[in-house]
Amino acid sequence: MLNSRQSRKNTNKQFKPVYTATTAILEGSAKPLGNIAEFQAKRNKQFKQQQVGKKFLKGVKKSHRFHNCLSASRDKGYFNISIYSNADQFCTYKGLQTCGSRSACTCCSPRLAEISRKDVLNASNQHLSNNGGFALVTFTIPHKLSDKLQWLIDKGTDARNKFNEMGAVKKIYKEMGRIGYVRAFENKHGANGWHPHQHFLFYLEKPIDEFYRISLQQRLLFYWQKACVKVGLSKPNEHGVDVLSCTDPLKASAYVVKDAFEVTYSNTKGSKTGSINPFDLLSDEAYEFGSRKELFKEYYKATKGVAMVYWSRGLKARFGINTIDDDEQAIDTYNEAEYTIPVVSLDILDWGLVKKYELRCDLLEFTEDYIQSKDLISIKNYDEYINTFFKVYKINIDEKRMLEPEPQYIYNPVDEVLDPYLSYLCFKHKERQKILKY
Repeated sequence: MLNSRQSRKNTNKQFKPVYTATTAILEGSAKPLGNIAEFQAKRNKQFKQQQVGKKFLKGVKKSHRFHNCLSASRDKGYFNISIYSNADQFCTYKGLQTCGSRSACTCCSPRLAEISRKDVLNASNQHLSNNGGFALVTFTIPHKLSDKLQWLIDKGTDARNKFNEMGAVKKIYKEMGRIGYVRAFENKHGANGWHPHQHFLFYLEKPIDEFYRISLQQRLLFYWQKACVKVGLSKPNEHGVDVLSCTDPLKASAYVVKDAFEVTYSNTKGSKTGSINPFDLLSDEAYEFGSRKELFKEYYKATKGVAMVYWSRGLKARFGINTIDDDEQAIDTYNEAEYTIPVVSLDILDWGLVKKYELRCDLLEFTEDYIQSKDLISIKNYDEYINTFFKVYKINIDEKRMLEPEPQYIYNPVDEVLDPYLSYLCFKHKERQKILKY
């Protein structure tokens, strides 16, 4: 006879909603869960890496959107850049262009990944409630240090297409009850060069057991090896296909949360094997397996336009997912929804100095500390606020000016009469001269 504790244990064996199973470490970086210092440190790293990326990509054709990201005004011919905050008084910019690059931009990618992660969790939560199953399937291809990334991506795509065209593979997918999938592209670099691979989160009609999982992995590996050889790649080893599944209803939610993170944050994940993700290339430190600059340029060119997260046809509609497909527009929509409290509108000349001396992130951090220390929601005294900022960061500006001497500001006094706005800019510049001691 079962005791009361055993009875409760068995009768409560139902799935837990995905959101309640989520742990803090798996929550995305777009919305901070820790204290403000942790959030500011993470954001500061993103801005610094983006700045390094802009230096690496200087002169690269068709990279203008990346260079303008969070730097140039969105409205051409009209300056309207402001700082907004959310309910927790974390700040962001509005009125700036965004590149919407999932693959290369350290500022855009985390927010887009967070949007996708929530979409995956939303769909998965519905699927779990209908007693559906999941499988995380990873396909990798052989590679070596001398292989070019573009070649590997093209061959990997060819192998995937060849694999999906096989009648035997179609039968396997039908047998396992695959409803649809979310595909993510992941890439790392290490001693063996570029390591591009693809994650698939399969939505299944019902869960699969461990015995079937092992059999499934062996059969898929056999046909994946054939596909790779047909397109000119070497034959993958036993690690060419990896299948993970979860049959325990109590663990299913946490499993899907983990896989949502695995799929949508693939570009920023670390590695247990010593390889690094593409964003780790954005550093001035020496790298033993090549030039960080040249490797990142190669990565940017090869992944530009590649779908980093892709939903199979009809899967979004099945679960009522209505997220905007345009990544640049998705970020703007996210900002509009998340950050609704206007804090301050910036002056065009001040923004020019902020950009020139790479203080974009510093200004956000200063604003957050400023409004919290003064218990403000919106800043009324703009001059006091901005003058204090430049005084605080004068040392940073002086250090950068020593590396690149500031040219003398020259203007024609006659223009002041002809253009009142130019006169205003000259007046504001003289004010900054007093603070920064040009």
